[in-house]
Amino acid sequence: MSKKQQSLLTRRHIRTKVMQLLFANSEGEQANLTNAKSVLKDSMLGIYDFYLLQLGLFSGIHKKASRQLQYYKHKHLVQDHELMMCENLVNNRILNHIATNEFLAEEMRRRQIDLWQNHPEYVDLVYKAIWSDEEFSSQSCAKKPNFEVDRLQMTVLFKNVIAPNEKLHDFFSDHRLTWDIDLPVVNSLLLKRLSKIKDPIAPDYFMVDIFNDPEDEQFANDLMTKTILNGVAYQEEVAKKTENWDQERIARLDMILLQMAICEFKEFPQLPVFVTIDEYIELAKEFSTPKSSIFVNGILDKIIKEYMASNELNKIGRGLL
Repeated sequence: MSKKQQSLLTRRHIRTKVMQLLFANSEGEQANLTNAKSVLKDSMLGIYDFYLLQLGLFSGIHKKASRQLQYYKHKHLVQDHELMMCENLVNNRILNHIATNEFLAEEMRRRQIDLWQNHPEYVDLVYKAIWSDEEFSSQSCAKKPNFEVDRLQMTVLFKNVIAPNEKLHDFFSDHRLTWDIDLPVVNSLLLKRLSKIKDPIAPDYFMVDIFNDPEDEQFANDLMTKTILNGVAYQEEVAKKTENWDQERIARLDMILLQMAICEFKEFPQLPVFVTIDEYIELAKEFSTPKSSIFVNGILDKIIKEYMASNELNKIGRGLL
């Protein structure tokens, strides 16, 4: 058994999920706390389902190629390169591993990952797209492919055909609420796993953890809960630093990011101040208005200076300020 070395949820992605939930939550009211915890848990587990779903697509492609190969073998007129490409795809060691791996099959059964069985037309459209990709075709015509060729074939298939497929994106948007946030994370991790795979393949190679550290799940719940419970107080703190601003014109998402950052300042003594500030500036850049990162940075800088002057900053250990 191999040691799991990668996880799906980083602290950045956890903060993103909490931000998304708080934005969707009705003004962060305490009455919604129980429901918010449930939604957050489902969202965090959902990224694991998404990862399994992408792996399941590989299994679907292998089954489709196997059927196609049997058809070719009984067909009198078939071009040599078509037969060779199909045989190499069916015999690809990595694709075979994914399609026949009991660890993955059991996880998919347990998590009820069956979208491809219910929507085989999407497997068909991906399979069709494979043959029109020139780079994949050039990697799939080796007469005696070795493991390195197999690995390159799978990385090209994923990077060129599966990951950028807009019809798949439309499909995901209909079935997964957080697909646009989760998809880049899932695809990045899966591409790393494909590009670094070695022969022989460990039985649990594609099994990954949801969290990098057991404490991360608690961090997610605490960040969401404490931000909701103290949201009004945190909003008042921001209002004091923005007296010359029209409060109605402050982007709601910016306010949520500021509340979360204040929560980390006050409730998470082990987190360095600079990490918190950097994280929320980046979230503002990615998800809010063009000028939001400057606004968030300026307000957080004022708040930190005030906390330090009044000795309100509760941080444990060196290097946390």
